[in-house]
Amino acid sequence: MHVITAASSNHFRPLLNLLASYEHHMPASKSQISVYDLGLSDTERASLMAGGWNVIPFSFNNRPLHLNPHLPEGEGSCAWKPVLVWEATRYRPVESALWLDAGCLLHGSLAKIETVLKEVPVYTPKIGYSIERWGHPETLDWLDPVGDLRKLPCHYGGVCGFSPDGWYLLEKLKNVCLDQSIIRPPGWAKTKHRSDQIVLSILLHRYARVSGYRVIDEKLDVSVLNDWRTAEQARKKFLSDDLSFEQG
Repeated sequence: MHVITAASSNHFRPLLNLLASYEHHMPASKSQISVYDLGLSDTERASLMAGGWNVIPFSFNNRPLHLNPHLPEGEGSCAWKPVLVWEATRYRPVESALWLDAGCLLHGSLAKIETVLKEVPVYTPKIGYSIERWGHPETLDWLDPVGDLRKLPCHYGGVCGFSPDGWYLLEKLKNVCLDQSIIRPPGWAKTKHRSDQIVLSILLHRYARVSGYRVIDEKLDVSVLNDWRTAEQARKKFLSDDLSFEQG
């Protein structure tokens, strides 16, 4: 399974914590993870490469402006993530792919997720609110005009796996995220809307309904939103089996 993550300098510390948890729980699998450089310094990039990590540049030049995470505070969305993952899978199309945010930590090997992706085309854990909670009205109307999916659970885009059978959904997700009128309609605000997660969740539930596959959405040996942790705090966390979220 191809594991994909990314960071710029403002997420370098959590990235190191993720990689430390990966190396601890999967010491023989370094070649299976790709670290995309969204804007690391020369020193940061060199330190990763010296540690044996596969670092790949990802430029936002010649891409739609709304994909750029480096826009002023509150204006940048996470719409770039499906675009990056889709491009990464083009290099290894026969493998399952797992996206992990830099703020994730592994609490074991990824064997459970890998097994799940042999059973279903997409894996992503649910989070504690419905799709409509963080959805912009225009995004919801475009993707769910009937309105029968909005009460279903929203899923966390920071942990998202696709088997080759799920490439269709990934490409659909990518294409929607490239359309600013859907992902960032007028009135969109990062403090009120999570468009990338909303799009993922609606497409996932619709795909499951049409195809009849069972959505597997429990947490599997990965905790999220650990960006605030020091190296010592992260190590204590990933050596435990506590997958709960704590606010730093």
